[in-house]
Amino acid sequence: MSPAPASRTTASPVCATMKTLSPDLGRAVGVDKGVLVLDAPPGSPAADAGLKAGDVIVKAAGAAVASVGELRRTLERHAGESAVELQIVRERKTRTVKLAND
Repeated sequence: MSPAPASRTTASPVCATMKTLSPDLGRAVGVDKGVLVLDAPPGSPAADAGLKAGDVIVKAAGAAVASVGELRRTLERHAGESAVELQIVRERKTRTVKLAND
């Protein structure tokens, strides 16, 4: 039996390719749950916020996110706001970035 393919998605308004963090990868980057950024194209809201491939989004608007679906729903709930604060982990350090949410 072959493993299930990794689910990849682009979450609007982030405009980045992401996937839900697997337990194995989570252990490697020191995070239990979150959303792994695979690509943040130049000029996208994700890149403008400072997101980079390899970042793990662990919170959005103060709420923990464990999947791409949770991140998308959280961003949709805050659609009327000009920016949403994301807590990320990069190289085992926690940072906060603001994602434009127009």
